[in-house]
Amino acid sequence: YSTSFIVRRMTGGKLVLHHKEVTYSLCSSDRETFTSTLTDSYRLISQALMRGIEKMGLKSYLAEAPPNSYVRGNLPCFSFPARDEIEVEGKKIVGSAQKREGSRFIQHGSIPLEEDEGFLAHVSFLKKEDSKERMISLSQALGKKVSFDWAVECLSSGIS
Repeated sequence: YSTSFIVRRMTGGKLVLHHKEVTYSLCSSDRETFTSTLTDSYRLISQALMRGIEKMGLKSYLAEAPPNSYVRGNLPCFSFPARDEIEVEGKKIVGSAQKREGSRFIQHGSIPLEEDEGFLAHVSFLKKEDSKERMISLSQALGKKVSFDWAVECLSSGIS
């Protein structure tokens, strides 16, 4: 694999492999639209992304809380869903993180278009076979190659 670069995101969170994906970012200080709490705005954004995923023909749902061992561990972002992250077929399909200061926040996330378990295993502590059990890409879930443009169109429509 080629050289990988590691950056620490201001929102914190676990390791994310930015590769073959759609990345989103939202920021606002509008409390009327996004509420005044991290939890509520996080859930609201997840629900908007779910509408976009539904437009692709997938049924998704919000996850419950992850096991405590994951929260304290060093596994990558897609090892377990955090509360109110999105799952399809019992596997994590969207990884998100949010930072809030007063009424202002930024939330960003990653939605894999294709799987690359080998590369993820290469740059993380996750075994290749474990990633297949815990995460899913849009292409895997739909059983066909998903284009970046179509995914962005559907997700943008869900957020609008």
